[in-house]
Amino acid sequence: MAEVEAVPRILFLFLLGLSGCCSLRITRLTVPSWVQNGSVDSVLLDCEYEYSLKEDEKLVVKWFHEDDPKPVYQWIPELDTKLFSDKFRLLEDYEVPSGNAYTRSRAIVIQKPTTEMSGLYKCEVQSLEGSDVMEDNMIVYSPPTWVSLNYSISAGVVRVVCEVGGVFPLPEMSLFQIKPKTVDRTPINDTDMEYEVDEDDGSYDVEFVTEIPEEELMEGPTFFGCTVSMEGAEYEKEVKVPYFPNPIAEKQEVLACGHLATILIFLKRKSLYCSMKNLCHLARELNPTINVGGKDMAFEIIFLAIASAMFASTMVVYFFFDAFGYFLHQIQLPNYIPQIYKFEYLFFVLCCFVTSYTVSIVTTGFIYLMSKNIFKAIGDILGEYSLKLKKRTESNVPWTTKAMSDDIGMFKNITLVVNEIEDTFGLFVLILYATIMAAFFNTVSVMLQNTVNTYATISYIVWTSCVATVTVVQMSRYGSYVTSQVQGLKRQMIVCSDELIRSSQPKSTMDVFHYLFEIVMKSQIQVTGYSMFVISYSLILPIISTLITYSVLLLQLDSRHT
Repeated sequence: MAEVEAVPRILFLFLLGLSGCCSLRITRLTVPSWVQNGSVDSVLLDCEYEYSLKEDEKLVVKWFHEDDPKPVYQWIPELDTKLFSDKFRLLEDYEVPSGNAYTRSRAIVIQKPTTEMSGLYKCEVQSLEGSDVMEDNMIVYSPPTWVSLNYSISAGVVRVVCEVGGVFPLPEMSLFQIKPKTVDRTPINDTDMEYEVDEDDGSYDVEFVTEIPEEELMEGPTFFGCTVSMEGAEYEKEVKVPYFPNPIAEKQEVLACGHLATILIFLKRKSLYCSMKNLCHLARELNPTINVGGKDMAFEIIFLAIASAMFASTMVVYFFFDAFGYFLHQIQLPNYIPQIYKFEYLFFVLCCFVTSYTVSIVTTGFIYLMSKNIFKAIGDILGEYSLKLKKRTESNVPWTTKAMSDDIGMFKNITLVVNEIEDTFGLFVLILYATIMAAFFNTVSVMLQNTVNTYATISYIVWTSCVATVTVVQMSRYGSYVTSQVQGLKRQMIVCSDELIRSSQPKSTMDVFHYLFEIVMKSQIQVTGYSMFVISYSLILPIISTLITYSVLLLQLDSRHT
């Protein structure tokens, strides 16, 4: 009896399973998870389903968006009618290539999807015998149109703000700090997020904020960083800004010297021209082969152009990239300029500063080229005149009053021209010397400061050291060259006087000679910027000691501060 009762039960379960296999059922829903706004012309959303022959005559396919009860799309295969919502831009004549009369219009194609089309999409298939529903999310994301990271200091608290604009949906954001002299990142966990929604396109403007007591950051300069990401969209952007616990030591000695030299060149342009003209005339009169400009002048001009470009590039990278965030929060706007123009105002100020610095470097280089070539030309003139006297002495030609007067007259002309050059160029050479010393001290300061090791600072240290060293070596070489030629000329004059005395000249000639010789011995011939670039071995040790003392003092002050 139990076996007989079991047969209907088994038959019932079989029929129930058979009806389940043949009932209406959605088998797969295809909805793209992430689509970038404006990156594609259209996206396809497909709803695949199975149905039975009993149900296919009364089949209805509907697509819904979010919680809207009105479908964005409806298709009734039996009537072959389609209804579209005005909310979306759908491709009305799209058909599934592998579909039949009851499946070919099951999918929707959204044209030019935008962020407001993000959300939950639901496919619902109905018939007289049943229905099925399946849903999935699609996010049309918009990456940030801009990302900025800045900080401000108020009442001993550093407020770090990472701002993101025009983004959808809300991104994942994090702040971190890079400790001084390391590459390790320390996450900043105590953060707050604030945002506003754009009424036009629904995008977000986000502020990600943290506040840190200033005493916690006094161990040295650091980097603040902000990471903005959308994990599903595989989007990530990172920005960093340097933080300096104290105002940067502004080294303006080089800039001041360059500006002073530029002004002096403009004011003394006529004197410069006249003295150079007289020097060229004297060189041609004594020996036409003497050049006021050296043969390597073209290479020196190229070197000056390269050095100026390197310095300008270093300044641009440092001020506009490495430390721009610092200056943005330290600069004070004039009362008549609105705060919204702070960025533009700082940009203008930094452009003026970099331009002024470049002009100063070019002016200083121009002074170096002039001074170095004038030193060499005067040394050549003195050497040529000394050689002329030596040849006269060795030729045993009888001395005459006229010959002696001509030689002494040439010496007088040389003295006058050299003194004129010294009066005109002496101050410029002195400024050049001051610029070089300021550059050396500035380099030491930058090296001993706890600044972040950026390419700009390293480039500045290397280029300043190299250019200043080359300038000192070259100027000292030709400055000492002038001094040695002066001493050689005076020695040759003494030899000539000895030969003149031995030649038993008349008393009148000897009286003239003694008078002129006394003038020669008392004459001061120097064109070395008040002997700034004459090598004095007794001064080398004090100068080195001064540099070492200055470096040690800076290091001690820095260690006390930290």
